[in-house]
Amino acid sequence: MTPKRKRLWLLVGSLGVLCVAAALVLTALNDNIVFFYSPSQLADKKPAPDRRLRIGGLVDKPLELTLADLRAMRPTALTRDFQCVTGWRVHHVAWRGVRLGDLLDAAHNLRVGGAGRTLALGRAHIRPIDEMTSQYYLNMEVADRPGVLAAVAGVFAEHGVSIRSMEQDGLGEEARLVFITHSAREKDVQATLHDLRGLDAVDRIGTLLRVVGQE
Repeated sequence: MTPKRKRLWLLVGSLGVLCVAAALVLTALNDNIVFFYSPSQLADKKPAPDRRLRIGGLVDKPLELTLADLRAMRPTALTRDFQCVTGWRVHHVAWRGVRLGDLLDAAHNLRVGGAGRTLALGRAHIRPIDEMTSQYYLNMEVADRPGVLAAVAGVFAEHGVSIRSMEQDGLGEEARLVFITHSAREKDVQATLHDLRGLDAVDRIGTLLRVVGQE
């Protein structure tokens, strides 16, 4: 075997070892590297009793809480609409658990050796998401025929959502419309989406994103 072929086989063997090692590490870590679980995942897989929540980082004394510690803290119940940035929404989702503010209070009290609430964190009123205002990015696919753009723009106008810019790309017998709106209320934008889905000329509502920044 020539030296060149030996080096090639050595390289192939090294890559194989690295792949096996990476697979073993990921298998060992399993869900320890996952920091977020959806409600359905939590329902299917209960957290282990020895699972700990660690509040660390730039703190004097890291705080570790067991599942029993969390269950012993005062729970908070909340019912809100759950909405994804892509536009879909689930109404009246019930949440129950420990507030983040209470965990920060516990970490703060451990550091100062006291009790009570953190002075820097006060109670605040959370506005309903329907009252939030923002610019929005929206794309959709529609039939490419006369009158469609006017019908779509009419739905925006009906709900008081002003269009800042619009682009159209041809897709054969269809077209993709891309809109950026002026600042509008979430409630009005959702009503616009609802009515747009009811138009015969609208084949698909694509991505809805909030645009961050000033107009």
